[in-house]
Amino acid sequence: MDERMLAEIRQFVKSTTEKAATEDWTKAVSTRGPPIYNYRYDHVKEVVKVAAALTEGTAAEPATVEAAAWLHDAAKPGIGGVKKHAEASAELAFTILSEMEVDSEQVERICDVVRRHAGLTLDKKLEPIEAQIVWEADKLVKLGMTGFIHYILNTVVITPGKTLRSLSEDMATFLPLAERIAASMVTERAKKMAASRLDTLRHIAEALNTEIGGAGV
Repeated sequence: MDERMLAEIRQFVKSTTEKAATEDWTKAVSTRGPPIYNYRYDHVKEVVKVAAALTEGTAAEPATVEAAAWLHDAAKPGIGGVKKHAEASAELAFTILSEMEVDSEQVERICDVVRRHAGLTLDKKLEPIEAQIVWEADKLVKLGMTGFIHYILNTVVITPGKTLRSLSEDMATFLPLAERIAASMVTERAKKMAASRLDTLRHIAEALNTEIGGAGV
C-alpha cells in the first residue's frame, strides 16, 4: 500500500473521529446536571489545603490565610483570565467581607494578601507572611501531578484539538518556567513541596516524551 493510500486512510479516521468526538462533547455539555469539570473551584480548594499546610509552624494567622486563599481568584470564577485579577479579586473580596460585617482590620489584611498573590515568580519575599504563603500555595498547585491534570482538563476547553505529541511539547516548554516558580519559594515547607512536585513534572515530561517518541513502545 503506497503513502497516498495511507494518507487517505489517516484522513478518513481523523475526520470521522473528530465528528464523533464533537458530538460526544456537545451531548455531554448540553445535558443537565453538574458541569463536566469545575476547574476554578478545584484549584481554589487545593490552594486552601496547601496554604493550611504551609501555615503550620509559622507566625501566619490561619484565619487570614484561609479566607484569602478562598477568595484569591474571586474575580475570575471561570477558566479565562481577567485583567489585573488579583486587584479585582481584592476589590470583590472587600465587598463580600464588608457585607458579611467582618472586622474592618481583618478585611484589610485579607484583601492585602489577595492583592499580592499575582505573578508566577518572585524577586523577593512577600510581606506579610500570609501573603507569601498564599502566593506559594497558588503556585504549588500549578506544579506536580495536580498541575498536570488541571492543564489537561483545561486544554480540552481552551485549546481543543490537542494531541499527545503537542501536550508533550507543551510540557517541555513549561519545565523551565516551573523551575523558576519552584525557585521563588521562600518558606522551607514550600521549598520541599516545590522540589517534589517539580521532580514529578520532570518524570511526567520524560515518560511522555519517551512514549510519544516511540522509544517506549
